Amino acid sequence: MTYKHTYISGLKEGNTVHACYIIEGIHPSTTRQGSPCYFASLKDISGSLTAVCWQPNDDLNADQNGTIVSVSGTVTRYNGQLQISVESIEAVDRNEISEELLHVLVPSAPIDVEEYKQKLISFVNSIHNNDLRAICDYFLLQRFWALFIVYPAGKTCHHAFLHGLLMHTVDMARMADCLCSLTPDKINRDLLIAGVLLHDIGKIIEFTVSPVTGLVVRYSADGNLIGHSALGAREIHAAGEILQVNPDAVFLIEHMVLSHHGDPNCGAAATPMIIEAELLHILDMLDSRREIYAETLDTTPEWTMSPKVFALGH
Repeated sequence: MTYKHTYISGLKEGNTVHACYIIEGIHPSTTRQGSPCYFASLKDISGSLTAVCWQPNDDLNADQNGTIVSVSGTVTRYNGQLQISVESIEAVDRNEISEELLHVLVPSAPIDVEEYKQKLISFVNSIHNNDLRAICDYFLLQRFWALFIVYPAGKTCHHAFLHGLLMHTVDMARMADCLCSLTPDKINRDLLIAGVLLHDIGKIIEFTVSPVTGLVVRYSADGNLIGHSALGAREIHAAGEILQVNPDAVFLIEHMVLSHHGDPNCGAAATPMIIEAELLHILDMLDSRREIYAETLDTTPEWTMSPKVFALGH
């Protein structure tokens, strides 16, 4: 079967929809009359839209998050926001998903992936400290290479697209390099670059990705119960013993990974206590918020206000 596509960004109130989209955030609910219904988010590379399915559908559950579905329905407006009132929805067999369909559905980082891969390798090789370079090489160029270069950096918040983790990490490393050039006598460049390169390594374990789209569909058990900061620190500690590197180098990188969210109230396991850890936190916040603004601006008409962006707090 050949599936057609209608970009979400081009949908208007009253449109009839017969198209394929990625489905996520499937949430069973009830109407005011107590009848079962389902809410979900449909997305493609142009944006996302809430879908409401008024008829019971036993096939709609969390296991379908991140899969591709064929949808028929009508675009309506509720509380000022467009949504799709679904008449029928069914999963698309992965064998029927063409490369052309994946290309218009699955968002990918707006970068030259090959260039960023080479930049990542260059940053690892630019670390003079043998112990720090060995740890980065172990994770980024060996153990997690194939996953790191394609993984999203988030589920919904920022860089939640293919190659997002690569883009986020390399862009942070580029900014870190600039900071180091300003006060080279006050910042340990090797430590800061290593901390930047490894700060999100735990996301490889934290996320469960769709085998069809490569996007994050849910958090793993480790992700829910431990989180990527602690997972990353745990992996780095184990790698230090495997590689038999200086424990002091491992200790400092562990601190940076555990504290890169800055505030314990924001998920940090520790507060930054060295300048490299503080700068890592600032760079992470800077790059993530920059990307959130960029993604919001892409779907906001000029001189209008976007819907509330919860990740930004306004």
